[in-house]
Amino acid sequence: MAVSERPRFNDSVADANQAKLLAGFHGNFLPRSIQLMEVVMDGKWPLTGAILLLLFVVPSQSQHVPAKPPHDPMEDIAGMAYGMPPEFGADVLLRVAELAPTRKRRELLDSAFLLAGRVQQPLAPWKYIGRNGDTRAGYQEYASDLHIDRLSLSVRAAAAMAALDKSRAIEMFLEIQKPQSNAGGCKAALAPDASIYYDELGKLAAQGTLTKRQSEDLDLLLDGAIATISVTPDVLAAARMIIASNSDRDRMQALLGGLAGAMLRLDGDLRSFVTLTAQGIDVFYTLIQRAQRNGIDTRPFAHALRQYIVTNLKSPHCADLLARLQNPSRASAPGRRPLDLDKIPLAAGFNGSVVSAFPSGSGISAITNEEIRPLEQVSEKIDDVVYFTAGTARSLNLRIRELFRSQGSANLNTLPKVEMEDAVRGIMEELQSWKPDSGESYLDYYNQKVVLYFALIDALPAGPSRDRATQYLGEFINASYDRIVPKSDWFHFAHRFLAGKVYESPQGEAFRILAARSQNNVLAGYAQLWRWRHSPQ
Repeated sequence: MAVSERPRFNDSVADANQAKLLAGFHGNFLPRSIQLMEVVMDGKWPLTGAILLLLFVVPSQSQHVPAKPPHDPMEDIAGMAYGMPPEFGADVLLRVAELAPTRKRRELLDSAFLLAGRVQQPLAPWKYIGRNGDTRAGYQEYASDLHIDRLSLSVRAAAAMAALDKSRAIEMFLEIQKPQSNAGGCKAALAPDASIYYDELGKLAAQGTLTKRQSEDLDLLLDGAIATISVTPDVLAAARMIIASNSDRDRMQALLGGLAGAMLRLDGDLRSFVTLTAQGIDVFYTLIQRAQRNGIDTRPFAHALRQYIVTNLKSPHCADLLARLQNPSRASAPGRRPLDLDKIPLAAGFNGSVVSAFPSGSGISAITNEEIRPLEQVSEKIDDVVYFTAGTARSLNLRIRELFRSQGSANLNTLPKVEMEDAVRGIMEELQSWKPDSGESYLDYYNQKVVLYFALIDALPAGPSRDRATQYLGEFINASYDRIVPKSDWFHFAHRFLAGKVYESPQGEAFRILAARSQNNVLAGYAQLWRWRHSPQ
């Protein structure tokens, strides 16, 4: 990581230099004015010109020079944000706005919203639907938790504006276009997650008294949010939105009808359905109960919910899921065994709590195994890369785990100090010199190398070795900036030190010192942001 010095808050060296300059100015001023008077007395200059010259040169004793306003670090950080890529600039402005005065906060939120509209990545939040988090897709989910995609940043700005100006917040939401997604099928390791959009709309609709115009605009927003449902996970988020909105009877009935229509038109997607709707029955049951208390006939909605479940369970069956979802006690061949509904919480919950919410003869019946026999079985596996299973990443991972087994305590207490230092030095040298293995993408190489640095730093005690490992990590992250797109995949590791789980640790402080000196304005900007947010205001 480059170590060129950047401007700092309360720079004592700069202050001292400025004081010397001022002292020199005042010390030399009086002799110079005397010299000018001597020139006039000698008749070298006309008297009138000399008087005018002195009027400009010699300050009046009564003249008041206004003091410069105190330096505001917040302005420096906001200024740095405008020079960053828009996803980082908008995020920094949103974080600065949290502590800014009210008038300044509105200005920052408007600026963040404008920057958010320039972000290239339309939707980054993802839900991982695999079974092992140490994978390329698993790390993409971690990166998406930063919420620095276009949709998330726009929603965050609008939601923050709602506390200041509800009408302006509604205007912002009206400008937001939720991206459309497609069902991923059996190969997908990730499913799009637009829940931040639905959740914040629900909160906005529930905020206090509305004017007629605000109410009309919110109705448009809620109806539009349901109309943009495009994948299985959207359904659950929209149901939560309706519950949170506290709509009156007529509006709830309209929203419920819109959600029912969305469920009926969606294509099935077994993998995302099974993984992401596991706890969904509680949401749907609550929605049905709320609507029934408002005197709404919920049978059409329950029919649509039933069909939504059946459609997903009849969609192409992913071969790797069948072993978990089939009933092995059935005598038929494994490929023809029906799914075990008790292993699918949403289906089992519908057959239990939802069916019981309707009287006998209402037409709401339980789902049967015969209805969900597979139309097609797909042998495609998840399209993902599992980490630490081959090559340099695997060998280094094994060496670090062996050296620091038992959470780093056993070998630290038993190995001689010199032997321990030699082993750590050897690992760090190999980590430093490791280049991508043949056929390995840079992103996969980057993810594994950074995680191994983290493992080493977490295991090492305080001292020169840990400081050196932290420096090497910072330099590697800095050098990788131009190699990785989207930038959230690059930044989420640095974010852990700059603002995440270990920011208060000595390792976090060491990393921030390096980041503050970096020529990368993203790393430097977030380091300055952390310093400002955690300094006395």
